[in-house]
Amino acid sequence: QAHLFMNEQWEFIRKKQSTVIGCIIDKLNDSWLVPTITRVTISEWPKQAGTYAPLFKKDILPQDSRTPGENTVPVLALGRYGSIVDDARSSDAAFIAMFHAARKSIRFLLQDFGPVNKTVAGKKIVYKDWPKKYFKTLSRAIFERGVDVEIVLSNPGSGEERGNYSNGWSCEEVAAEIIKTMKEQFPEVSNDELKAKVKDNLRVCYFKNKSGNTWMTSKNKVGLHSKF
Repeated sequence: QAHLFMNEQWEFIRKKQSTVIGCIIDKLNDSWLVPTITRVTISEWPKQAGTYAPLFKKDILPQDSRTPGENTVPVLALGRYGSIVDDARSSDAAFIAMFHAARKSIRFLLQDFGPVNKTVAGKKIVYKDWPKKYFKTLSRAIFERGVDVEIVLSNPGSGEERGNYSNGWSCEEVAAEIIKTMKEQFPEVSNDELKAKVKDNLRVCYFKNKSGNTWMTSKNKVGLHSKF
């Protein structure tokens, strides 16, 4: 499905690039602003590479005779199509449904859980909200079913040399938001009972390697670009 979606992307690029306006824009410097809603430019490397990527064809895939469940791991791939459907994101509902269905564990490998923000004059300005709908389902999974929720995050400050791979939220802040949501979901529960649930079932940490939270060949922080 992802390959077929990319086929549509390339067809869109080909269509835009083949127009007179597309040919003109292709000759302009990439840093110049243009009065069009869509801008399509293509870079080829090496020089002998074609302008467009070859389209994916399903018949090149080998046929697998194995039956489902025989030495296989079922995978359900979900994701958003950028800004194509801002207000009707079916994948969000699917994520929540899967969290509701979890009985043993929910594991995340993420760039960040917290929203985009910027510090101005010493004050943090948050542009978006925390994913409260997700946190509500995670809270219920922890409290009602004893599900283990394990989260691995990028190190704050990672990827600054090529675009941030973290929104700067600490593990403690992410955990605090989940706990806050849990307390809102179960206001009658005592703090001791809440602490016991969190201690047993919630784990949040940064992504690291053998040299700690920096890459072995540089001082740059280890970062994640994944949404897994």
